[in-house]
Amino acid sequence: GLAAAQAATEGEAAPSAEAATAAAAEEAPAEDPPAAAPVVWDLEACLRRAVELRAELREADAGVAVVEASIEQAEAGYYPTATASVGYQRVQRGASGPGGDNAFSLGVAARWSATDLAWVPTAVRSAEALTDSAVASSQAVRRAIRLQVVVAYYVLWGARRVAALVHETLEAVRIHREYALARREIGTGAAADVARADVEIADAALAVATADAAVQSARAGLARAIGLPAGAAIDIPDVEPEAGVLPELPVDGPERPEIVALRRQAESARTQADVAEAGYWPDLSISASAGLQDSDFFPTQEVWAIGAVVEFPIFSWSTVAPAVDAAEARAEQVEARLETTRDDVALEIENAWYALEEARARLGACGPLLASAAENLRVAEGLYQEGSGSMIELVDARAAILRAQITRVQAVRDLALAAARLRYAAGEEP
Repeated sequence: GLAAAQAATEGEAAPSAEAATAAAAEEAPAEDPPAAAPVVWDLEACLRRAVELRAELREADAGVAVVEASIEQAEAGYYPTATASVGYQRVQRGASGPGGDNAFSLGVAARWSATDLAWVPTAVRSAEALTDSAVASSQAVRRAIRLQVVVAYYVLWGARRVAALVHETLEAVRIHREYALARREIGTGAAADVARADVEIADAALAVATADAAVQSARAGLARAIGLPAGAAIDIPDVEPEAGVLPELPVDGPERPEIVALRRQAESARTQADVAEAGYWPDLSISASAGLQDSDFFPTQEVWAIGAVVEFPIFSWSTVAPAVDAAEARAEQVEARLETTRDDVALEIENAWYALEEARARLGACGPLLASAAENLRVAEGLYQEGSGSMIELVDARAAILRAQITRVQAVRDLALAAARLRYAAGEEP
């Protein structure tokens, strides 16, 4: 059987070493310059680099800085407004009279609105709520990016492992073809076995091309998730992921950053409505000024004034009422979005839990499936070598074990992804 086939194939005259070397030198293509070795990063390194490189995080941090400045602007309402002035005026008395009078002035004036002061704390609370919302939104962006990196990392691991299995299968079917060819040459095998092996090689080569493309696509996805160019030379260690410790499901829903952000936005909108209502009330302002004024270029006559003014709005309702209505509508809009987000989070947790359970069940079934497929392949190979089995049975057995191996890889990947998504949905770090 196998020994005779190998003897038959080895009986052909082998070329000399010099001839083989010369032929190889003539047929070998010119070598490309060595490519740079890819950088190998584990999951923690990928997450760390994503925090450093993703532009979305810089944008979120800049947004926090913008709203933090609004707190200082609101607190500025506690202080009076002050202005310094330098003035000149020439007054002509009569159309044909003598030269007019010059009036020079230097002074400082201050105005303080007591009514506005009463609403400053409300405006400050609104700005603080917006700042808290921006901080929570920044945290939400950071968590979303971490989840993207985790997902892309595990997808790349699964694609690499599947590609390795497909390459191994291609090598195995090539060996099968050589064996079938040897059997045909010694008269113990059929020509159909060689033809069937050629079809199997073509199918395996097609699967290799598809798997290699999936690896490149997954590698580009991981690079994008980290913030690197799509063609970055990056790779990951071939370490099988684990689900890790899973969180306890919250009863009332987690306080995820996006929920905190929406709640604080709603509070700020309600506070803005209160601030807008200040336009209905009279405005009490106190002003004081002091300076120098006379007809000399450098005035020396001291002047000062102090007073209080109460202004009663008469038709302000035409502008204040729409502003109040708009602020209240914005608050209702954010509150409705908050309620929708809470429902979406609850559904997200439930879906992640079911996906986790399904991945667990599939992974548990992979053990018996792999064992059965491996035994069938062993039997098929033994029967074929003995001459009592067919190439079709061998091909089917090889395809079955490849499917079982790929199914296990996908189950391991999906279990790790489901665990990460469950942790994310429950408010923990993915």
